[in-house]
Amino acid sequence: MPSAAAGLVALCAALVLVGWQLDIEVLKGLLRRAPTPMNPVTALCFLLLAAAIVLDARGGLIALAVAVVGALRLTEYAFGWHVGVDRLLFRSRLHGNVIAPNTAVALVMTGAALVLLDVRTRRRGIHPSQFLLLAVGCIAVLGWIGYLFRLDSLYGVSGYNPMALNSAICFVLLVAAALCARPERQPVATLLDDTSGGAIARRLLPAAFLLPILLGYARVVGERRGWFGAEFGTSLLVLTLIVVLNGLVWWHAQIQRGIDLQRRRAADALAASEQRYRAVVAQASEGITLVDAETLTIVETNNALAKLLGYTPHELVGRSISDFIVDTAEGVASRAQQTLTTGAGGATVTRRQYRRRDGSVVDVEKSATVLDLAGRRVLCTVIHDVTERLRADAALAEKHRQLEDAMRAEQEAHAELKRTQTALIQNEKLAGLGQMVAGVAHEINNPLAFVSNNVAVLQRDVRALAELVKLYAEADALIAQHNAALLARVRDLSERMDLSYTLSNLDEMLVRSRDGLKRIQQIVKDLRDFARLDAGDKQEADLNAGIESTVNIVRGAAKKKQVSIDLQLSPLPPIVCYPAKINQVVMNLITNAIDACADGGHVAVRTARDNNGDAVRIEVADDGKGIPREIQSRIFDPFFTTKPIGQGTGLGLSISYGIVRDHGGDIGVQSEPGRGTTFVVRLPFREPSTRDPAASARAATAHR
Repeated sequence: MPSAAAGLVALCAALVLVGWQLDIEVLKGLLRRAPTPMNPVTALCFLLLAAAIVLDARGGLIALAVAVVGALRLTEYAFGWHVGVDRLLFRSRLHGNVIAPNTAVALVMTGAALVLLDVRTRRRGIHPSQFLLLAVGCIAVLGWIGYLFRLDSLYGVSGYNPMALNSAICFVLLVAAALCARPERQPVATLLDDTSGGAIARRLLPAAFLLPILLGYARVVGERRGWFGAEFGTSLLVLTLIVVLNGLVWWHAQIQRGIDLQRRRAADALAASEQRYRAVVAQASEGITLVDAETLTIVETNNALAKLLGYTPHELVGRSISDFIVDTAEGVASRAQQTLTTGAGGATVTRRQYRRRDGSVVDVEKSATVLDLAGRRVLCTVIHDVTERLRADAALAEKHRQLEDAMRAEQEAHAELKRTQTALIQNEKLAGLGQMVAGVAHEINNPLAFVSNNVAVLQRDVRALAELVKLYAEADALIAQHNAALLARVRDLSERMDLSYTLSNLDEMLVRSRDGLKRIQQIVKDLRDFARLDAGDKQEADLNAGIESTVNIVRGAAKKKQVSIDLQLSPLPPIVCYPAKINQVVMNLITNAIDACADGGHVAVRTARDNNGDAVRIEVADDGKGIPREIQSRIFDPFFTTKPIGQGTGLGLSISYGIVRDHGGDIGVQSEPGRGTTFVVRLPFREPSTRDPAASARAATAHR
């Protein structure tokens, strides 16, 4: 509204300037025969005042300039000075048209009011601009009524130019615009208020403003036309005002009575609702408190919170909430500010500790939200005692910890059981192998010995018989002389058996037979060396010899898959070990390498002294499919296998790992899918100290 009223003022002033420019009387004074049209400088001042209202606080200097113009005009009236400020525009057309005294006063007061628009007194907080604007309004309305009643004494000062009608109208609009620019102040604040006072003001103000004007106009017209005299007109005006004003009072009294009845019923309903609320809050099992958002003092609380803290509700009201929260006052204020920032729609749930009257601390869970009660922001907090729940949670956590300890112990026992089962399987396997080798050695060695001896004797006797046959062949001529038929039979038999070939090949056959028997003897020896039935305790052993024996045993399986085994054995010093167990490790690694290779693959077995010089290294490498990275950490676990069901137990590498660790060594793997695998075994030269089985198990677990 301020901008709209200021716009009308600016439009009216602009029309006046146009009227002076084009010499149009209607535009100058709104009336064709106006007593005095608006001075062009006055119109310019109205433009400036309209701009000052639109600019608000930034228009102070403009308003001050208008006040100076009015003050200069008043000095001319008071002291006779000829400043000529109102003759700056259209001097030749003015013909004595100057700013009227009441117009100059109104300009000074309006400019001063806009300059002092936001100024207030310190003691009572009064805004002087409001009084200045109301005074200007009175001057303008008086001039407007004078034009309405045709009483020049109301819009002019005797002996001076009167105020123009459009000037009076512009002043009224300016006063309305300036008052509405600060709607929180009186009298606009009451008019805009939604209370009964505001409603009454809005209803009565138009009547209080218009009715006296209309009745006064009716009296003036009646007296001028001779309808009644001055005394009767005054009495009629008074009586009419009494009747009208009393009617208005009675009408608004009835309206106010209805409003009061509605408010009384609403107040009764509110009181009943408040009583129900207090009853519910008082009997609630949760602690409830209302805290002033600015001072953080307790406004209201219920019995549950008072009982929780050891006070009465009356003792808590008015005290700072920081007196009961285990925290600094700054910390309490900071969290309260966070809750206020969240707003009324977002409740925050936090865990806090409250201090009781006896000094003890209670754990609570609080939910705080912001409420607006009668224009006052309060923090509504619901407090729940969680001491028993926290105690139960602690007991549950302790039970959970004990359960985890029990599960961990069970897992360790299960792992130890697996290791024990693995060791038992290993011992049974070695025992069975020892029994098998002992049986083979016992059953094969004796017949093998006499068969070898018999073959040696047979080879000697066959040579003698071959010599004898050759001697008999020299007697063919003599036999032919005495018995030609016998010679024919002998020659026929010789041709059928190819006697010359048989005699020449017979000795070679016997040599190959003796070689085969020697090979059988070597196999039996390799089996004995592999199992080392005579090596129940640790002793110094040549690893290369055991590796050669082991390779001889598995070479047959390699030939079936057309896998070649390449031995690259470097000279090694004897080491203290269980030879049979080391042979078993080598056999497990080689058989796994053979299984990993495709047909025509290659396996390399290498030995060497380790770089640090105090250990030996055994490497078994293949060019097979490799081991995926995601399972490399599990290959030494008992019963873990990637072979199909029935083709592997998953114990070979686990047993090998345990054997190597018991020797004080370590076993590792280097593999890349598609490029083969290399197992590296390191064994120390010296006999390791007695190992704690539990420590060995822990080391094995850590390695895996």
